[in-house]
Amino acid sequence: MKFAFSLLSLFAVAGSATATVSLGTGQFELDGTQIAGGYTERNPSGVSYSVYTGLTNSANQLFSIDSSTAGGDVRVFGAAPSAINPYIAVAGGVTRTVSDSSVANGLGGFDLRITVTGSGNLFPSGFTGGGSALSGAGVGLGLNMGARGNAQLAFPNNIVTVAFVSLLRADGSGQQFSLPPSFFPSSATNQPWNGAVGVAIAGIAVAANNANPFVAVQWDIRTIPTPGAVAFLGMGALVGTRRRRA
Repeated sequence: MKFAFSLLSLFAVAGSATATVSLGTGQFELDGTQIAGGYTERNPSGVSYSVYTGLTNSANQLFSIDSSTAGGDVRVFGAAPSAINPYIAVAGGVTRTVSDSSVANGLGGFDLRITVTGSGNLFPSGFTGGGSALSGAGVGLGLNMGARGNAQLAFPNNIVTVAFVSLLRADGSGQQFSLPPSFFPSSATNQPWNGAVGVAIAGIAVAANNANPFVAVQWDIRTIPTPGAVAFLGMGALVGTRRRRA
């Protein structure tokens, strides 16, 4: 069997007991074909961004198993829950719905939650892509999905300080992975996040998980202003204080 995917520069996460996470190294179709961010308000409401779930190989390449409907993997942050492309028939025809929210965190930024809910197994086993077994889970936000959509969750002057991605099973159990700022370019260097992140999680798309599959992905991301934005706002407050004293 072969499925469709796009190639991107991705990032890794720390593993847990039965699954290990690594940097994704690209996104491809199942036949091995590679698929080709001034200061604004920090709330991402209204920003269009792509959403990805799929499979990975041992080289951490990300493969898409959804239909290739143009623009079908892009959603608008803050809109009512919406569907993205369903999986192809041989991957179960699983439908996927995305919802999201942002809450001011008191640090000048927002805590984001993005949830992808599938009608069935989001990481089916038994597939190959580009001649390799696809036994890992791939998840991403803001990736270049080729014809499926290319839109980053970018809202300038924000860096990511804390993030988690959770894979949830139908019975409510799941696994959570902590993602360091280095997964969110260029947050590790106190520069604004470019709105894209991709993660490969090994050992998920295996037969042992089919009886109680993972049917949802949940992202929890905390953002704060970049140091430059904080300094600018602080200077504005200082100027205002001096004017009042005068």
